[in-house]
Amino acid sequence: MSPSEAAGEESEVRLTGRRLGAALGVLLLALTAYVAWFDYAAVTAIFHPGSDASGNLLFQVPGFSNTVYPFTYAAVAASILGVGWFVFRAERAPLGRPAAVLLAVLIANLASIGMINLYEQWFVVGLYATPRLHTSGVYAIRLYWDNAGAVANTLGGLLIVLSILPWARGRNWPGVLTLVGLTAVAFLAWVWTGFWEPMNGNAFDYAMNALSRIALQLTLVAAVSREDWVRWLARHIVRATRQGSTTPAHGPSSVPPTTGSDRT
Repeated sequence: MSPSEAAGEESEVRLTGRRLGAALGVLLLALTAYVAWFDYAAVTAIFHPGSDASGNLLFQVPGFSNTVYPFTYAAVAASILGVGWFVFRAERAPLGRPAAVLLAVLIANLASIGMINLYEQWFVVGLYATPRLHTSGVYAIRLYWDNAGAVANTLGGLLIVLSILPWARGRNWPGVLTLVGLTAVAFLAWVWTGFWEPMNGNAFDYAMNALSRIALQLTLVAAVSREDWVRWLARHIVRATRQGSTTPAHGPSSVPPTTGSDRT
C-alpha cells in the first residue's frame, strides 16, 4: 500500500468515527427529548414546595398529581453528579472539555431517569404484593404492560439506564451488587411492614422509601466509578487492622548495657 493510500484510509477512518459520533449524538439528544418530562417535573416542582398529610416536605409538579420528596432529589442529584463526573474524566482528554461536559450531562441524565423508571417497576411489584394495594398493582401493571404501545413506551424508559455501559467497569461488581442488595432489603422491609406511603407518618416507612431510592440511584455511580467502593473500603479496613496488630507495645524503658569501662 502506498503512503497516499494509507493516508487516505486513515482519513476515511477518522471521518467514519466522526459520522458515528454525530449519529450517536443525535440519538442521545432524541432520547433526552423523549424523557424530557422528567426534567420538566424536577425543575418545576422545586419551585412548588408543600407538605403531605403528615407534615413531610414535598414538592408538587404544577398541573399534575405527581409529588417529589426531598430524598428523591438527593438520590437523583447524587447519581447525576457522580455519573457525570466519571464520564467527564474519561472523555475529557479524547473529546476536549466542552464535548466531554455535554456528553457527561446527557449520559448522566438519561441513566438517572432510566433508574427512576426501574424503581417505579419495583414500586408496582410492591403494590401488587401488598394485599390492601393489590388492585392498584394490577391497574399499574396493565398501565405499563397491557398492550404493544405501553410495552414499547415502558421499555424505552427502562433501557436508557444502559447508556452508562460504555463507561461501566466490570471490576466494580462488588459495589454494585452491595447497593442492589441494600435496595432489595430496604424495599422488602417496607413491603413487609405494609408498604405505607411516607404521608402515613411512620418514620420507618419514610426511611425505607428513602434508603431504597438512594441506594438504587447510587448503583449507577458505583458502576462507572474509577475504583470499586467496596474493594476500597475493605482494603483500608485490612490496612488499619494490620497497622493496629503490628504496633509494638510500649513497656517500661530499659537502659542499654554499657560497652566501656565505668572507671574514670
